[in-house]
Amino acid sequence: ELVQVVEQPVEGRLCVIALTGISGVGKDSLWDSIKDNFGEKRFVPHYSLEFSPEEYRHRKGHIFTTTTPIELARLNWRGEVVPIIVKGMNADEMSTYVTQFSERFGKLSQEQVVEYSLGIPLLAQRFFQNDGMTEKELALIAGSHLRYCVGGHVAKRIRENPDALDRYLSLPLNDDVRDVFETTEPNPYTYSFEEVYARVLERQAEIRQRYENNLTSPFFVSQESADLYADMITNGGDNPCFDLFAPHVSREQFQRIERELFSRQRHTLNGTRSDMFGAQFRKVGLWLEYDSHVKMAFTEAHPEDIQKYQHALREGELPLESSSENPGAFYLHSHDHRGFTINQLLIGMATETLLQHMAVEYIVDYGMAQKACLYDPKTNTLTEIPRFSDDILFNKKYRT
Repeated sequence: ELVQVVEQPVEGRLCVIALTGISGVGKDSLWDSIKDNFGEKRFVPHYSLEFSPEEYRHRKGHIFTTTTPIELARLNWRGEVVPIIVKGMNADEMSTYVTQFSERFGKLSQEQVVEYSLGIPLLAQRFFQNDGMTEKELALIAGSHLRYCVGGHVAKRIRENPDALDRYLSLPLNDDVRDVFETTEPNPYTYSFEEVYARVLERQAEIRQRYENNLTSPFFVSQESADLYADMITNGGDNPCFDLFAPHVSREQFQRIERELFSRQRHTLNGTRSDMFGAQFRKVGLWLEYDSHVKMAFTEAHPEDIQKYQHALREGELPLESSSENPGAFYLHSHDHRGFTINQLLIGMATETLLQHMAVEYIVDYGMAQKACLYDPKTNTLTEIPRFSDDILFNKKYRT
């Protein structure tokens, strides 16, 4: 049927035929299956038609491309654009598709996988990247993925007319997915909590393939932490600094932190958790030690800062107990670069999610929230404490 549609002649000027659908629905696979009928060289990536369309004005015959709804809206083509909608699978098709992953369902049922995947094969695969996914996390992944693909203007039209999604999906959105989709809005910091996760799982899969690094789940164990970051990302702040100190790190935790947070290449974050969250290495300092083993990666602050925290711990100035059981320590500092405030939050998310999954106790000073907290892994709670970073870093009594 699709071949018949694209073979229909279009009167007038050269036109673009865009196979359009939600990311991961199978648009590129569809093109691969029909490209021999039209010629592979007729395919032009959507970004080329957005940024350099003049290069293709004098071609003979139609141009083919693949787009999401938001990419379709960005095409800079003065001629006609004919969108061919590639819809998601229906329930029976999706059930058949996901049976190949049945060993990776974990606690999820096949019905849950089908319902939250929205008939998008790629979404179903994303669900299996991390063990122990909850329905709330499935809804976050599905709703943010959908919102990321359709863009703001289309999302607004869909909120006004929910049936508009029927063009792209064969399965309905449940209430949780719809809530994420409808409440995800752009903000002055160009990000939202949901938009961050719309890309995180994609990068996680890329890192696994490219660097052979299987990174720990990017989701928070503590819902209090997730809510706090969602608020900071949305509302910003006047002092976007971030300081985290974990004084009791075991040898196994040292090795895992090193593998997930420290890149094999100096002064980059390639293949790390920060890479997974889309962070940069500007204005970041990482210090990790265990016995005589020390790892440092910093473009800001000073490597002796961790010693100031350790001194404050010994003096009883921090809401943490000194212990010789786990002699390692970890310290992270990050702050904004010329107003680029989101970076230190992405670095923080990458770090705190890892420490929480490893059950590491830590304190963290959130400049953007103007508050500090203690994370207790035994109770999985985030307790507010007096702010500490400025006193430790700039008070003379802690200078080494």
